[in-house]
Amino acid sequence: MPHLEKILSILVFFCILLSPPPILADGCDEAWQWLQEATALSDNSPRQEFYLDKALKACPDLVEALVSLAKVHLKQGRLDEALEEFEDAKIRILSSKTIMARPGSRDLLADCMLNIAEIYRLEGKLELAASQYTALLAMFPNYPAAQNRLQYVYKRLHRFDFQLPPYYRIVTNPSFNRISAFPMPAGKALFDFQFRYWRQTADITQDMFDEYVPMFYSPEERDVRIRVWIMGLRYGVTDKFTVGVVGKYFWKTVHVDLGAILGEDKTAELDASGFGDTVLMFKYHLWGRRKVHLSIFNLISLPTGDQNAKGRDKHVWKQEIWHWIPLGSGSVDFMPGLAFSMATGPVFTNANLSYKFTNGKNVGDEFNIGLAFMYQFNPSVYGDLEFNYRWQGHVRRKQHIIVMKGRPEFYSPWHIPAGPVPIDTWLTDRGGNSFFVSPSLQFFVAKGLKLEVGAKVPLIKQDEGWCEDYVIHAGFSKSFF
Repeated sequence: MPHLEKILSILVFFCILLSPPPILADGCDEAWQWLQEATALSDNSPRQEFYLDKALKACPDLVEALVSLAKVHLKQGRLDEALEEFEDAKIRILSSKTIMARPGSRDLLADCMLNIAEIYRLEGKLELAASQYTALLAMFPNYPAAQNRLQYVYKRLHRFDFQLPPYYRIVTNPSFNRISAFPMPAGKALFDFQFRYWRQTADITQDMFDEYVPMFYSPEERDVRIRVWIMGLRYGVTDKFTVGVVGKYFWKTVHVDLGAILGEDKTAELDASGFGDTVLMFKYHLWGRRKVHLSIFNLISLPTGDQNAKGRDKHVWKQEIWHWIPLGSGSVDFMPGLAFSMATGPVFTNANLSYKFTNGKNVGDEFNIGLAFMYQFNPSVYGDLEFNYRWQGHVRRKQHIIVMKGRPEFYSPWHIPAGPVPIDTWLTDRGGNSFFVSPSLQFFVAKGLKLEVGAKVPLIKQDEGWCEDYVIHAGFSKSFF
């Protein structure tokens, strides 16, 4: 029998060691009853406070009772006690997997963080309040109460009058029309990178040239494949003034049909690659009311790209063949504009109006209207549908013409070329109207990191003009907020 008692004692000891945590004990059942009694009162009275104290004594891990007690103290004006209790509840929720696994725990955590920020606001500690609201929105982006109160605090601080929090400033940059009305926060930065590919084709006719040249040249239709890598950096100088720089690297391939010269089906591929023109961006936030904002901007294009770049192919003929494939405009160009942004629930709207002033060589004047609608499918996925109208002016471009050998109808009989003759001249591409629809998707894969993929589809192309076909787009953005 003594041995049996020892065995039973050991079993009881192990049962105590393996017993469930206090949250499942009878005391917590009693605590839930006290919490329900307090909730039924909901009058912030000493009696409700007494019930909540009883609940916490019966079950200290019942954070629901702790949050309710903090709210009672907040209503009674006992801010220091309420702040300490909300902070304690927040730490308990974040540090306990058991509590986090309970239904409604995320809402309880958000409620704690919101009330902590509210206490700082009531105490006049606006910077601490703004920091708490921002932290809350980083965890729960779609929290209207935090958004509204953060805008109020920013107004009191004379920062971003009625401005949306920084999270939305990366959201509201469409894939193609990349300028929104929202400014960057002072001292913060946004880096983005894109890759785009498209094909451009256009006919060549005799009346496009500055001087008469025989129509025995190639190509009669220009066919160019363009690949471009775009890298941009934006920085908030002040809360209203944003600057940026955009660099581009091009790889262009021209397909030249040599049938008019050789009398056979043969094509040359002429490549040119290198850095294009560098764009400086200056944007100033003019006006903002809650979720509606207006900014002006100016894009200044610096001629860092080689306007005299040549594509070469040395393997088709015994002599070298090349064409001009400019990588830059060769001039300083200006593009002032106006940007409008509005956030309404899950839909973001961006509109742009701009005009580009150029010297008409390699790049022509442009008038652009862009309208983008972005819809939030869930916190991580956004759909973007853009509509882009563009008017282009006439453009003068260098052209390298290869004339067929020995044609008396074009040359004096006393001077007949011994072989194909290169002629360098200027041609004028006619401008016109184009309209594109551009769908894309944006994915938030980590804090501040956004991936995007899309296409730009021409519905209307300018007559006889030098215009892109389908544009394929992929890229990412990283905010440092």
